[in-house]
Amino acid sequence: MAKSIRAKSRRRARAVKREQLQTKVLKQLTETVSKTEGIVPAPRKLKKMKDGDVKIEDFAGEEAMEATSMSTINLKTMKLADGTYPKWLNQKKIRKLKLAAKGQRSGLGRKANLRKRR
Repeated sequence: MAKSIRAKSRRRARAVKREQLQTKVLKQLTETVSKTEGIVPAPRKLKKMKDGDVKIEDFAGEEAMEATSMSTINLKTMKLADGTYPKWLNQKKIRKLKLAAKGQRSGLGRKANLRKRR
């Protein structure tokens, strides 16, 4: 594709903006690093179980919150051990998983909605 004048001017403007923001971003990064210097993330290990579940456990003998140390997710259905979906899973993905569990094709998208109306 040819390089247009408009694209070149926008690229130049972004470069200028990047230079102007560089000092601010550097300051924010140094502040963040200085705040997190004493914090060390706890090492964890993942255990795969026979039925496809994944169990997250902490390495250290310290007692952690029960939700993080004993949470299990089935990777096929993406459900937690109690049968609910995790908070970070969006509704579109949940709908897809439910349709897949029924054995239907993914019913998302414009064409699928048109088929349902007829």
